Amino acid sequence: MPRLRPRYRQLNALGEPMDHSCDIDPVQLHRQHADALTDRAVGLKKLADAWQPLYQSLTPD
Repeated sequence: MPRLRPRYRQLNALGEPMDHSCDIDPVQLHRQHADALTDRAVGLKKLADAWQPLYQSLTPD
């Protein structure tokens, strides 16, 4: 099974409890949101690391 993108996983996780409105656990929702934000932060750091050599090679000319 291919790895799902973090945002897609987050949206799926938030949609699941809504199907069972009596079983909503707000603490678990916050944990899932925190996990999604952590995944996003890791992705942004990787992107910044990839862009750094290009950015450093740029000149005003």
